[in-house]
Amino acid sequence: MKRCSPLWLAVFITIFFCFGPKGYAQDYEPQALSANELAAFASQQPPGLPNWSKYTGIDRDVYQAVPKPPLSGKVSIYFGFAPAPLDRQAEEVEGRLGKFAIDWQRTNLPNGSIVQYTVINFGSILRSAVTIKAKNQWEIDKMFAEASTLPAFAEGRKPPILKPPRFKEPSS
Repeated sequence: MKRCSPLWLAVFITIFFCFGPKGYAQDYEPQALSANELAAFASQQPPGLPNWSKYTGIDRDVYQAVPKPPLSGKVSIYFGFAPAPLDRQAEEVEGRLGKFAIDWQRTNLPNGSIVQYTVINFGSILRSAVTIKAKNQWEIDKMFAEASTLPAFAEGRKPPILKPPRFKEPSS
């Protein structure tokens, strides 16, 4: 058996790491949800969170919504296997997200905005990280109530079609 020279091995590794991962499904820009995706994710769309988009990654989906005025801010919901860890130094606020009893990590930003973050386990592997950012607590509470109606939280239903690793077919 003929061995590969170290130079060719280095070239192969470089090419693989530079071009190989592009076969994975990875969106760097949000994609608007189709009617079918929205129905699978939200069953019936929360009225205060009409504009959902999705980032798809190798091992995660991140859904984001911008609320209807007069609310401002953003809701981000990560479904995957390795969300950012909770900040144990942040203020903790007890609450519920649908059927789940949770502890929110609350952070007050210098501009007066509020960010609340939590991680929910769906079984032994799958996790959901929910981040809500708004100008004040009233807006946080309204978006929190809207997010609580999503099937993943209201019923504990696992999110649709999250099966890693995901590959895209090569484009011609």
